[in-house]
Amino acid sequence: MYNVYMETLLTAIGIGNLLAILAIVWRGGERMGTIETDIGWLKKSIEKIEETVKDIANTQSVAKDNKNFDLMGNASPIRLKPEGINVLGNSGMKEYVDTHESELHKQCGHNCDISAYEIQENVFDLFDNMEFEKSIDKQFKDYAYKQGMNMETIRRIGAIYFRDKCLKLCDLNHSDVDNSKPEQN
Repeated sequence: MYNVYMETLLTAIGIGNLLAILAIVWRGGERMGTIETDIGWLKKSIEKIEETVKDIANTQSVAKDNKNFDLMGNASPIRLKPEGINVLGNSGMKEYVDTHESELHKQCGHNCDISAYEIQENVFDLFDNMEFEKSIDKQFKDYAYKQGMNMETIRRIGAIYFRDKCLKLCDLNHSDVDNSKPEQN
């Protein structure tokens, strides 16, 4: 039965046309694979742009709150001012960091073989993207709402506090953040 269908098909379209159709289908499949490979760079570029835009938005939110509340110094390396230390304690972020310190060190994944600047970047990235347990997240958001500040600011305050713990653990200090900043390409 199968042979009858094949003979009918070959007769109807001809062997030359059938080979041409198969070549087009095969070449089309090959081209689709090439297109998928070729647009991989585009996807990676878009992901990098999304990360950069998120970082810029976080930085602007933190800068706005810092201007309004005077929470951290503007000069590098960033340090918490007295009002920032109050937010750290009153928001519950200090207690969270102290309670989860060993877990945070593991999540950060750094060791003392990297520069103070890289430690700071790792910590800031960790806190920018951290997902808190629901009850803790609610506590931080409620505090942020009552104070009229952004969650990004509370995260950054926690990150600065944790960064200082990491620097101390690695026998580094604040000034090492600027002294060891990698050169920009």
